[in-house]
Amino acid sequence: MMNMIENSTDVRFYDCIWIIKPGNNYMMMKTHISLRVEEFHGMASRSDLTIRQGTTSDAAEIESVVWPNNGMSKESHIVPVLTGYYIRLRGVFGMSSKLAISYSVFNYLSECD
Repeated sequence: MMNMIENSTDVRFYDCIWIIKPGNNYMMMKTHISLRVEEFHGMASRSDLTIRQGTTSDAAEIESVVWPNNGMSKESHIVPVLTGYYIRLRGVFGMSSKLAISYSVFNYLSECD
């Protein structure tokens, strides 16, 4: 989420939810999902981003950041592919606001037989 505002004097409230879980065809070939918050800055005060391990709002919280507290972990979260992620942003965007989240699905390769 970048360039969400058209001019420098505007601000806009967003309440967004993303469910990150691959389609069924990926679940047969992949075993894990990796997710990381790359950027979360320039938000209005009290904007918050919450990541949960699971696909519902009552799943276990694994990261929560409230702007301007720059307490973002910058670590990658890894969960089994069937678990997925629930992400919620409640925040106010201005011209300089940025949110970038990256994720990928992958297999661990076993070295032992």
